[in-house]
Amino acid sequence: MPAEGVELTPKSELLARDEIIRIANLFVTSGVDKIRLTGGEPTVRKDIEDICLHLSRLKGLKTLAMTTNGIVLSKKLPKLKECGLNALNISLDTLVPAKFEFMTRRKGHSKVMESIDAAVELGYNPVKVSLREPIRAGVDDAGLKEIIGAAVKRKKAKHAGMFDIAKTANRPMIHIGG
Repeated sequence: MPAEGVELTPKSELLARDEIIRIANLFVTSGVDKIRLTGGEPTVRKDIEDICLHLSRLKGLKTLAMTTNGIVLSKKLPKLKECGLNALNISLDTLVPAKFEFMTRRKGHSKVMESIDAAVELGYNPVKVSLREPIRAGVDDAGLKEIIGAAVKRKKAKHAGMFDIAKTANRPMIHIGG
């Protein structure tokens, strides 16, 4: 994040809850069976749970997913699950807390890790964690081993899934769970 921050989209320019639901309904009735809520950051919306509830009730929708930075997710996750959110992708800038603070210009690494743990505990399977820090083969092998070790350590070995490095070039996708 730049030192000066980023300019937020004015609320008047964001889609209203009913607009999101109407557009999603058009897609689903046209055959789309997966919707991913992204951002900005979808969890900052006060109506995100209500949006999830309405979207999850659309006939034909199989997957209601969210991509999030995970900062406030752990607080909202039980209700989001109850409202039909059934797939998660959590972006993590780095596994190193001090580096996280430097890269994002805010604290929050522990909150993201709490969100990952909460997602596993609530039964999301797998919990997809997109590590945003580039890993280069041969150069960062020790870092990759650290990432794998951290994933295994966070949860029992049965929860540690796989790395799918092919999905995003030089950025591992960590699947914790199935």
